[in-house]
Formats: sequence, structure tokens, C-alpha cells
Amino acid sequence: MIGYSRTDIEGAEFRKNAEKAVKKAHPKADPAEVKEFISRCYYLSGKYDSAEDYAKLKKTAEQLEKKYSTGGSLIFHIATPPEAYENILKGIAAAGLGNEGKTGGFKRIVIEKPFGRNLSESLKLNSVIDGSFSEKQIY
Repeated sequence: MIGYSRTDIEGAEFRKNAEKAVKKAHPKADPAEVKEFISRCYYLSGKYDSAEDYAKLKKTAEQLEKKYSTGGSLIFHIATPPEAYENILKGIAAAGLGNEGKTGGFKRIVIEKPFGRNLSESLKLNSVIDGSFSEKQIY
């Protein structure tokens, strides 16, 4: 798991927060499995509209693919305010992070609701998504 946000925190703090969340949601989880999961959590701080930061994200994803043999599969869970969606989706697409086929892995985009604040915004976001991702990639 790669956390990506504008918030500038260290990876250790991200892992600590992730561990707390996992333990709260799953208090009976096997401690060894939780530890293994947390050891695979990484964090990058970046801007939502920075091509350079998405290039760093792509490089990190490629390094972790080699380390963990993920087959190139990626799931982007976007849980930000709706006004950030357009920049995020364009950044992911421009960096080639949503491209399927080359690595053999799947790429998915999960977008939290609300999807825009009104019909006009929703239609605009829909056109951004349709121009960058196939229907089977979008959740």
C-alpha cells in the first residue's frame, strides 16, 4: 500500500496510523499478519497537480512491484474532497499509472462519493475519467 497525500509525514508515522486503524477495525486480527501488512505500507507526500510528484509515485510503484511481485496491479482509492479529483485523475493518467497491458497487471480507480458537488461538476469529472480510464477500471 502506498499512501499519497499533500500532508508531509514520515513513512513511520503513516505505518503507525495504519496499524492503529487496522487494529481498531479488526481487534482479533493475527498480530503477525498485521505486522506483515504494515511492513508493506509506504508513504509519499506530493501535490495533486504535480507531474513530478506523480512521476515519483510511478517510480515507487515500479520499485515495489519488483520487490513484492505484484504483477503491476494497482488500485487507486481516491478519498479526497471532490474538487481534487480532476487533478488527481489527470495526474495518474499523465504519469501512465492507469495504463493496462504493458505489465500484465490490472489498474483500478475507486472514487469516494460525493462525485462532484452538482450535475455540472459530475459531468466534467465523468469526461476526465472517460478520457483516461476504461469503464472496467472505474469503481
